[in-house]
Amino acid sequence: MYKREGIVFAHIQYVDNQPILDMIEKRPVGLLLTLDDMNRMPKSTDEGFVAKADSNHSNSSYYMTAARTRKGPKCFTVKHYAGEVVYDAEG
Repeated sequence: MYKREGIVFAHIQYVDNQPILDMIEKRPVGLLLTLDDMNRMPKSTDEGFVAKADSNHSNSSYYMTAARTRKGPKCFTVKHYAGEVVYDAEG
């Protein structure tokens, strides 16, 4: 449209964030769904949630397990478009 109308512009390349969004919210093992499932269990723990997340996503290039994050058994890292973000599941 812009070219057709003779408007000069710089095309912006966007990073496709869909794989990260899927890891966070896609059924059946998205991080938020896993958290919801763990919250329904009477004896679930913060460490249990992270262990389950590690199990479900350890093969993803966008996820770093608790062991690789090296901040304790309640932490994991998601590699977002803007950089690595460490999440702490405590509480």
